[in-house]
Amino acid sequence: MTHVRLIVGLVLIGCAVLFVYQNIGVIEIRFLFWSVAMSRSLLLVLVLLVGIAIGWLWHSLALRRAAREERLRAAAEAALAAGTASSEQARRRP
Repeated sequence: MTHVRLIVGLVLIGCAVLFVYQNIGVIEIRFLFWSVAMSRSLLLVLVLLVGIAIGWLWHSLALRRAAREERLRAAAEAALAAGTASSEQARRRP
């Protein structure tokens, strides 16, 4: 299994080196008042990292929202159960 990991790691490193070599050309990026010149491979890696960060933030917000909704649902069920129990006791008293 160690040899498989080594081979896969070497292949991935080789692909990364090939990617950088093929995209070494410098491009200029203009946005509003800013202008930046960088290699195409660096730009693509930065865009990938920004996408990963946005996805991670989106996922963490969705998890928080789901946890909050679960807490609210549990509280509503507890309040409903408490209300049902008190109404049962009220019916039993003549």
